[in-house]
Amino acid sequence: MAIEDFDDKAMFTPKIMWFAHVVSQLIFAAVGWTVLERPDPASIDPMMTYIIAALGTVFPLLTPLALPILIQSMRAGPPVEDQPRPTGPAAAMTVFILDLAFRETGAIFALVALLLGATPIIWAVPAAAAMGMMLLAYPTPERLSAWASDPKRR
Repeated sequence: MAIEDFDDKAMFTPKIMWFAHVVSQLIFAAVGWTVLERPDPASIDPMMTYIIAALGTVFPLLTPLALPILIQSMRAGPPVEDQPRPTGPAAAMTVFILDLAFRETGAIFALVALLLGATPIIWAVPAAAAMGMMLLAYPTPERLSAWASDPKRR
């Protein structure tokens, strides 16, 4: 896939989507921190919040390793409803959306941990991992071109 296929018009939607995912992580944090009623710490097993925070930290960090495997298996299967596979920028969008979703999982896990009464540091680790990985996912023509042609090159 040629980088020239990803002009300003083709890059507009991915940039808006990326920005929306960054803002959604900030919204998750705001919701978690403004909840007025916290559960009684004695009623929640602290191990549960540790596990949720650990999963929320690991999932976004594993995205660069797991996503190419998923995409390879997805592309190896038969086309959906006998339609030809998309080419150009459209071919990269499915991969890009999955990439953003996987990177956002840490923020969702952080929110759940916070709602369960986690301490600020327990919340901050998966939230920081998710935000850091999301900031690294900023869409560029080179990145989307690599996804459109071969997911292992990303």
